[in-house]
Amino acid sequence: QVVAVAGVSGPASGDVVLVSDTGATVTEIGGWEYVALGVVSSVAPAKGQLGTLVTISGSGLRSGSTAVAGVTLVGVSATVKSENDTEVVVAAGVGPALPATGDIVLTAASGAVVTKSNGFEYLSP
Repeated sequence: QVVAVAGVSGPASGDVVLVSDTGATVTEIGGWEYVALGVVSSVAPAKGQLGTLVTISGSGLRSGSTAVAGVTLVGVSATVKSENDTEVVVAAGVGPALPATGDIVLTAASGAVVTKSNGFEYLSP
């Protein structure tokens, strides 16, 4: 098994080439595709507390993967209710004791992430 972490790139595709310590190579023609970065275009509502259903809209939210596997709001895990590449609906988890604003982070099944900086505010419980 070989695990590689891809660096940042724009949309592109290409071959995967593995080179062993002996110099032997294995090539998978067209084996890799960079997809466009996901973008969160809107969040409704952008404020809430435990149980608030939050709709996150945008493009490429799955980051080329099969699903959005997890979402955090201000660092707190939210429950994914439904998801596709353009819309994710989550239920907010137990937030902080005081109001707090922070990032929305969507993690795809592949491990890729899409982030909306300062996209959600937890209200006082």
